[in-house]
Amino acid sequence: MRLIPRNNAFFDDFDKHTALIVSAAETLSQMLRPDAGAPSDLARQIKEIEQEADGIVHRVVVELRKTFITPLDRDDTHRLMSHLDDILDQIESVAYRLALYRLPVPNRHLTALVQLVERSAMVTRDAVANLRDADTRDRALELCVEINNLENQADAALRVALAELFSNGVDPVSLIKWKEVFETLEDTTDRCEDVANAIENLLLDS
Repeated sequence: MRLIPRNNAFFDDFDKHTALIVSAAETLSQMLRPDAGAPSDLARQIKEIEQEADGIVHRVVVELRKTFITPLDRDDTHRLMSHLDDILDQIESVAYRLALYRLPVPNRHLTALVQLVERSAMVTRDAVANLRDADTRDRALELCVEINNLENQADAALRVALAELFSNGVDPVSLIKWKEVFETLEDTTDRCEDVANAIENLLLDS
């Protein structure tokens, strides 16, 4: 059996990393509030969260080289951590663009997509947490289905946002800015789906 109920240090690091993902998503949501402070300050907070998460990734890679018995297959562990890190990279990318472009908020499409990212982050956190114990791994698979559903909702929200954007006569520069932000948000839910797929694969192979 590939999943071994021992050496929980890797699960601890997964949980710490996913908590940082949720924190970054919540901070991103704050950026949509006009009274939340300077977007650049909030983007900097997300950058600091991303750097803290990078430290966790590095620690996991080092421990994978040193540890004889790991709770997950080494390749599965590295793949899952890499996909988790991709989520944070995308959130940071959105925050950077919001700070740089200074797009007017609130915007209903922006809000809808950010809410889907925030929800996806939370469900991803819970799915990863349920890998720790054999008794909760069925719940992890259920949460993977929810992540997939949220990604589908983000696809639909992106199509609506782009359709309205291209039909409203927005100036070309603003159109490019909004399109980048909308698409990067949707891609963030894709990265959450990558985590769900990795979880499904490792559980089905165990």
